[in-house]
Amino acid sequence: MASYKTTKKTIVYIDESGFANDMPRSYGYSPIGKKCLDKRNWHEKGRINAIGAITDFNLVTVTLFTGSINSQVFLFMDNR
Repeated sequence: MASYKTTKKTIVYIDESGFANDMPRSYGYSPIGKKCLDKRNWHEKGRINAIGAITDFNLVTVTLFTGSINSQVFLFMDNR
């Protein structure tokens, strides 16, 4: 970090975060002494991912993507 600061280059922090479109419940309620039974759909209904960039405590950009983030998506962001 010190070497970047001496060259006066801008330091940009980036992060990715993902969100599920639906969150199936993993717990439930039932009468005392009875098992809590239900069907759980394990098929994911989709994700939305956000990549954001911050520099000097200022938000530079946030981009939303449908689906998973991989190196191709990340490199696409770098070349914009």
